[in-house]
Amino acid sequence: MHSPLLSLPNELLYEVASHIPSTASSEGQQQSDIAAFTTTCKVVRAATLPILFHTVRVSSGDRLSALAGAPLWLLAMVRNFAIAMDLGFFEALARAFDTVHFGFRLSDTSPALLESLAHILSNMPRLSSLAIRMDESSADLMSGWCAFPRVALQSVSFGPAMAKALAKHSPNLRFDELKNLHLDGMCDLGPVLPYFPNLTNMALTIPEGFNESDCAQFVKDLALVPKVVNLTFSPFSLNLEAYSESPAALVEQIAYAVPSLRTLDMRTRSFCHGKNRMIITPRTRVKDHSSALLNAILLFPCLTELAVPIDLSLHEEKPMIAYHPEAGSDELYSYKHHIAAVDMDVVSPFVTETSLTRFAWVRTAALESEGHVVAFNITRVGGKAQSIVRIEENIEDASPNAAGGSSSPTSSVLGLVNRAVSCALGVSQPLLFAIVLLGVLTCLPLSIPSPTLD
Repeated sequence: MHSPLLSLPNELLYEVASHIPSTASSEGQQQSDIAAFTTTCKVVRAATLPILFHTVRVSSGDRLSALAGAPLWLLAMVRNFAIAMDLGFFEALARAFDTVHFGFRLSDTSPALLESLAHILSNMPRLSSLAIRMDESSADLMSGWCAFPRVALQSVSFGPAMAKALAKHSPNLRFDELKNLHLDGMCDLGPVLPYFPNLTNMALTIPEGFNESDCAQFVKDLALVPKVVNLTFSPFSLNLEAYSESPAALVEQIAYAVPSLRTLDMRTRSFCHGKNRMIITPRTRVKDHSSALLNAILLFPCLTELAVPIDLSLHEEKPMIAYHPEAGSDELYSYKHHIAAVDMDVVSPFVTETSLTRFAWVRTAALESEGHVVAFNITRVGGKAQSIVRIEENIEDASPNAAGGSSSPTSSVLGLVNRAVSCALGVSQPLLFAIVLLGVLTCLPLSIPSPTLD
């Protein structure tokens, strides 16, 4: 019997299917009712395939190579493409993009990965979102960054090799619909940014922050995407001596490159062994940052949200007092009242002289070992501040890469020892971890349950 549903135009079938709940699997195929609905008949399949392949995610070099062999009509349907990297996948891509810094082995398959990625992207002309990020969804690791034995990572030169590979496939290629770009551990985007003329949301992150050379190159490249309004960038420092001696020179240069920014998040994240996750890294207090930062913010006519990695809590007129853990409740109350007063003193000129509606910095805590994000939500009416709400958050709660859960003290110590010795000796982390774990288990009276085999 002919179903009345099949008499609907494809546009209406598409609209019906778009309301069916769907959940993307780890490899980007939506294993849900939408997949089942797509396979009911040819008519429904033709109308709903664009929904099924709207978002694609790959998490290994093999999957990337397999996707390169997909039919071209299928690749053309993809709107959101994401690559989730573990340590091995990141290093393979790094060798493909940047053979100068990451080396090249004759037996390596990295060049094939670059060719596969270029082929895939060149056949996704209507792409709206591209992300090449560390995997944050693994059940046993809070962040893919935790597998790295290095404390300060060498960034990967992404643009030159990618632009050359894309030009080889399609000389006139442009991603006019691409609005969102998120890259982890990659810099030097200049050659590839002209492919994304309408980019509005951009994020470049790396643990411990990009070095000054990378930051200087970044501000040059940023001028190629003047339509960016939301920017996330993690620098090691706000200094940029190549341009200015101002302690907020990086913020100034970003303002000159993209004055239309509305949100700017410059908080730097790093891997915390105690929490086994990525957290926001507090920086040293510097007294003259406040005035320099205020002058830099005034260069943005539209900026409403700003987050910086530095500690602005030290003020000449109201210096920060120390807190002693053995102090009583009255002293604790006085301490908290004092730091709240310091914070309000710091934020006052930013409230009165800028148009910010949210302003946040990272305070190196004297009360707790990890530090806090100090944020202010500012309600404005007709440009004038009507109310100010002060929010103090733990740094891991404020981090977009944070995940729930906690690690035991034993696992924290093992992770710290493993990483430190791995850096010093240059041996592989899995082997070193096994050695460290064996040594600890022979010394500590830990209770290890016997496995049960069903």
